[in-house]
Amino acid sequence: MRRPPFPRRRRWRALIVLGVAVLAAWLLLGAWASRQARAVDVVAVALGHPGWLVWAVDHTTPTPHSAQRVIAGAHATVVTPAGKGPWPALVFVNGATAQGRFEPHVVRLGLGLARAGFLVVVPDLPGLRKGQITLRTVDALAGVASAVAHDPHARGGRVGFLGVSVGASLALLAAERPALAGQLSAVAGLAPYTNLKGMVRLATTGVYERDGRLVRYHTGPFLALALARSLVAGLPPSPARDALQAAVLGISDNASDPLAQMRRDAPAGLGGPAGAAVALIENRDPSRFDALWAALPASLRAAARNLSPLYAARRLRFPVYLATSPHDEYFPSSQSRALAARAPDASLIVTSTLSHVLPEPSPGNIGALVHFEDFAVSALQALDACGTAAGCPR
Repeated sequence: MRRPPFPRRRRWRALIVLGVAVLAAWLLLGAWASRQARAVDVVAVALGHPGWLVWAVDHTTPTPHSAQRVIAGAHATVVTPAGKGPWPALVFVNGATAQGRFEPHVVRLGLGLARAGFLVVVPDLPGLRKGQITLRTVDALAGVASAVAHDPHARGGRVGFLGVSVGASLALLAAERPALAGQLSAVAGLAPYTNLKGMVRLATTGVYERDGRLVRYHTGPFLALALARSLVAGLPPSPARDALQAAVLGISDNASDPLAQMRRDAPAGLGGPAGAAVALIENRDPSRFDALWAALPASLRAAARNLSPLYAARRLRFPVYLATSPHDEYFPSSQSRALAARAPDASLIVTSTLSHVLPEPSPGNIGALVHFEDFAVSALQALDACGTAAGCPR
C-alpha cells in the first residue's frame, strides 16, 4: 500500500542521533553493537537517509551483485552479497505498488539486506502490482520460496520471508503452506492484514470488529479499490465477471473515492455472483454487511478465508516477528495482535515510529525508533541464525 510522503528533516535528524549512538556502542559493546549496526545499516540504506550513513555503509561493506532472473515462473530480482556463499536466504515481498520490485525503496532494501549478508530474492507476483490478491498470488510465492530454499547458495537449505503491508500477509500465508514445512527459517512482517473478511468490512463500511463490537476506523482509499479487485478476481469465471474486472482494473490507483467510480462505471444489470459482489462492495451500511457477505458464492467466501493468515496461524512453528503502527493507515493493529496471539512463536511490537511500513523517526520520539531498531535486530538475527539446519534459536 502507498503512503503519504513524510518529513525528511525530522527523519534525517533522528537517524543521525541513532547512528551516532550505534557507532559509540560499537566501540564499547562489540558483538552486540555489530548486530545493532547491521539493522541500522539496512534501515538507513532502505530509506536512503541520512546521506552520510548511507555513504558509510556503501564504503565499508562489499558491493552486492543484482541480477534479474525467472524463479519458479516468476520474474524476480536476485541480490547476492559479495563472495561465494552460501548465505542465509530470504524472499522479500513488497506491498501493492505499481512499480513492483523496481520501486526505489524496495530496490534499496534489497541492496541493504545483501550488504548485511543475505541472499535476497524479490519476486513480482501475479496481481500484486494492482493490489489484486488471489490464491494464485500465494501459490506463486510459495513456489518461489521453495525454489530459493533448494538453491545451493541458500545456507542450510532454508529460506525466510520478509514482507511489508499486504506483502507481509502473503508471506504469512505462504509460510503456512505444509509444502514448505522444514524449509523455513523465520517470517518478519510490517503492518499485515490477517483477516480478509474484516478488511472488506472496514473498506466498505468504515468499521471493523474489535472485542465483539464494531469500531470506526479511517483508512486510505486504495484499500477499498484493492479489496474490490481481489474479490472480483475470485468470482467464478463468466462474461459478467470479466466485464466487472475490466471496470475495477480501469479505476486509477490514485482515485480519491474508487467505490463511487465503480458505482458509476460498473456494467448495469449484473446478477448472480457478480451482482452479489457489486452489492457488497457498494454497501456502506454496517448492519447489512453480514447478509451481503453470506450472499457471495461459497467458493469466494472460502477463498477469502484461505487468504486470511489468522486461521492457519498455528502452523507457523518458527519465529514470527511483526511490527505495526497503533494507527496504521490501512490495517488496524488488532489484525497483527490477533495473529500474534495464535501463532506459537510470534512476537509483536506496536510502535508510533512506523508510518504504515516505513520508519518515520522524529527527534521527540527516539524511544519508539530504538524500539523498532530492536525489532529489526531480532528479526534479522532469526532470519540469519535459522538459515542453518541446526535449528532456530531466538
